[in-house]
Amino acid sequence: MTPNQKVQTGEMMDQDRIVNVVHTEKTMAAYRLILDKQITGLWRAMELTEFDRALEICHKIKGSAALFGYADLGEACREAEGISPTLDPSGFKSRIGRVFAASAPASLG
Repeated sequence: MTPNQKVQTGEMMDQDRIVNVVHTEKTMAAYRLILDKQITGLWRAMELTEFDRALEICHKIKGSAALFGYADLGEACREAEGISPTLDPSGFKSRIGRVFAASAPASLG
């Protein structure tokens, strides 16, 4: 791999140790396409008040965001997962708002 191909790093846990992961432009582009679809799905789930589906999507985003170097996005999803949409709907919606903010193109760099 040439230095030009190394565009982003992330971290992932591998049996109790942190492993640095290097992503190429190709893998980052592929991930951003997937992320765009997930964010669109999250918008749709929230519009339809399908909060269980929104939680599933947050869980998926959380798992991949840190791996691709988007710690703020992963943290926002983790926070959303920690709020019950049934017991605290306004708190849940607020946390989902943070997910959308962290997924904005300017936030992702």
